Amino acid sequence: MGIMLAHNNGLVIRGCHFLNQPDTGSPDQGGVDFEAWEENCLIDRCTFRNNAGAAIEILGLHRPQARNVEIRGCRFDRNNWAHQNGPAEIAVHGQPNTSADVACSSGRIAGNGYVLLPGVSFYANETRATNDWVLADNRAFDFAEDLDAAFPYPEPPAVTACGEVWTDEPTAALSATVDDPKSVVRWEAVEGSPGVVFADAAVARTRATFPGEGDWRLNVTADNGTLWRAARTAVHVLPPGARTFGAWDFACNLDAQGWTAEATGTAYEFLPAKDPFWSTEAFPVAHVCGDYYVIAVKGSSEAALVSPRDRHLGVTFSAARANALRIRMQNRTASRRMRVWWQTARQPTWKVERSVAFDVVPMDDDDRVYAVPMPTIGSVKQLKIAFADGEPVTGTVRLDYIWAGRLP
Repeated sequence: MGIMLAHNNGLVIRGCHFLNQPDTGSPDQGGVDFEAWEENCLIDRCTFRNNAGAAIEILGLHRPQARNVEIRGCRFDRNNWAHQNGPAEIAVHGQPNTSADVACSSGRIAGNGYVLLPGVSFYANETRATNDWVLADNRAFDFAEDLDAAFPYPEPPAVTACGEVWTDEPTAALSATVDDPKSVVRWEAVEGSPGVVFADAAVARTRATFPGEGDWRLNVTADNGTLWRAARTAVHVLPPGARTFGAWDFACNLDAQGWTAEATGTAYEFLPAKDPFWSTEAFPVAHVCGDYYVIAVKGSSEAALVSPRDRHLGVTFSAARANALRIRMQNRTASRRMRVWWQTARQPTWKVERSVAFDVVPMDDDDRVYAVPMPTIGSVKQLKIAFADGEPVTGTVRLDYIWAGRLP
């Protein structure tokens, strides 16, 4: 969700863009969500475009809905393609029997423009008639180009950053693509130890020097004076002489790069409450988001992350090529030892003699790099990283990257 609100009075959201929220299976994957207890809020001249969920939600499950909300002069462009909530661009939640103390939202939706997807309405009100919404002068358009011509608001610049960089040198080349040449560009280090120096932080193509070995996340921002957007990348400085033969960085939301979680011990659960309204559901977690692959484990001694089955790993471990894995992760389980397993084309099964154990820090508070020496194996077909080594564990494992290469 772009922004979730509660207990707000007099909040103004003006000239903002809510774009391209992906479909995660959650109902909250749109622009603005009014949870409860909001008063006198304004959404003015905003753009909602290509979001998987409703552009604006008026929730209020057990607490009073938002009152006196004005939504005016906004662009709604083909949102709710996952057909959640309504499905509508603006969805007011509720049931026919929702209490009048909850179904009490009110406001004015006026002067907006919209392009709808098939099966999606502009406005849907699922609550009883105790709320009070006025719709006026909202216009439908057939094409996004016509909508934008009628509402000629400034567009944010589009910016993309180069892929993550793996290097054994202290200096790395960086590049970004910005569609607006008038935008002001700025690079900055947002994670990692201090001391990163940019040759020129105000140009799209530059170089950065790092204080030593380690991992850094970098932001590049493009600002056109009215709106700005940012993109992220990372630089991983390896020991001098290291060579990279394969790396999986989990840097794109929802893209596990073919790796899958196995035997986590988690399953769908319905969690009843004394008040049935507060009953809830729990779903297994194996999710790539925010540069991490996050996996929840429950009472499993066999939980693991496994490389793609449908394609060869493409890494050879030998005296002349790769000799190690580097795994950067946070271990929030009680596990003190994990294990790397491998298969080859000639030996396509998991056997303990084709594995190597490595010690980990249990219940760790932060990311940590584990270097795992690998024997001479030859060409590896598949890898498996087991989160326990015999004992069942519970908690989460958050992986930043898996690197295969040669360490000096």
